[in-house]
Amino acid sequence: MGEMVGSTSPGPDHRRPYWVVGLALLALVVGVLAFAFFLNQHLGSRAGVAPLSTGTPTKGSTRPAQQKGHPTATTAATAVATATPASTPLPITPLTPRQQVEQAYHRYWQDYSHALFTLDTSHMGDVATGTELKRVQAEVAALQQRNRAVHVSVSHSALVVSIKGDKATVYDEQHDRSFLINPITKEPHNGSVQPFLEKDIYSMQKIHGTWKVVKSLRQR
Repeated sequence: MGEMVGSTSPGPDHRRPYWVVGLALLALVVGVLAFAFFLNQHLGSRAGVAPLSTGTPTKGSTRPAQQKGHPTATTAATAVATATPASTPLPITPLTPRQQVEQAYHRYWQDYSHALFTLDTSHMGDVATGTELKRVQAEVAALQQRNRAVHVSVSHSALVVSIKGDKATVYDEQHDRSFLINPITKEPHNGSVQPFLEKDIYSMQKIHGTWKVVKSLRQR
């Protein structure tokens, strides 16, 4: 075949090696990074740029000054805690002698009513003694013989007449609507009950720190 006219082939001297181009680009990147680092070190501090701090402040560090008129959350909480007084238990006021007698008389009637309802006098010694304790025991024994019990329904108008040392007197006007019942079924024994008024005087005595009824006297 004949030789093609006008065709030329570039020689090796006309091509730029690729590693030369790579080195030039690398030098350019390194230069840009070095220039940026220079600006950050020398110009950043002058512009007032400072790194943020997190966590607990180290020893010797100081807190930023608080703006006047704008308390922080910690300051506000402290102010509230200071303004709120600590709650203290109220002192227990001891009962007066009159109040002690009134409470003891009320307990006497609770246990007395329970004894007549259940025919059980085992708790009467806590609220009565002497003549009164024997009277209640005899009353319950008589009910047991009759196979009866009592549903007590009494409205009281009690008044502490006097308190002298360990002795006291209580006057009570009672509207009595009590009625007999069956001791087992607790059913009423009779029909309707007509209320009647009773007037009693109770003598009480403080024994070993406890007020008890020692005698009762019915006014005729």
